[in-house]
Amino acid sequence: MIARITASCGFPFLWVENPEWLRFVREFIPNAVSPSRRVLTNRLIHDEVKLYRAMAKLDCNGQNSTLQYDGWTGINNHHFLVFQMSSSNRTIHTVCVIDTSGERKTAELLLEKLGAVKKDVEKKWGVVVVAITGDASGESLRARKDFIKSSPHLLAPDCYAHQVGI
Repeated sequence: MIARITASCGFPFLWVENPEWLRFVREFIPNAVSPSRRVLTNRLIHDEVKLYRAMAKLDCNGQNSTLQYDGWTGINNHHFLVFQMSSSNRTIHTVCVIDTSGERKTAELLLEKLGAVKKDVEKKWGVVVVAITGDASGESLRARKDFIKSSPHLLAPDCYAHQVGI
């Protein structure tokens, strides 16, 4: 429950060691022990992510899916590439987030990652990828075109949100 509260409220991990929170626990839940931020980070959140990942895999198993990807640069100047999957039962799940800060942004590298993620979701998630979509950058367009050459049965449209500027 503490992991879910932390995520849903956007709390920093150190909130579980906040003196006001600890006072609240002592007064209203006297037999409870608040976890340390280390336990929160290394065990509770980790276990919650494993649970959500298992539920997502069950939810998607046997479904047709669209593999989506997008890149962005965080405020710390790290560049991330996220892969998500939307299934035919209208659910969206994050597959993985890759820190690509130390890499060049080329179609070849994106194509390599796209192929690896597609194999991963088909094998480990039990889905059938029927389409791939991504942002409208030059390397993204080229990677999708090259991907379709080896998998002509897939659809590869531009991301609608990127087309309309959302």
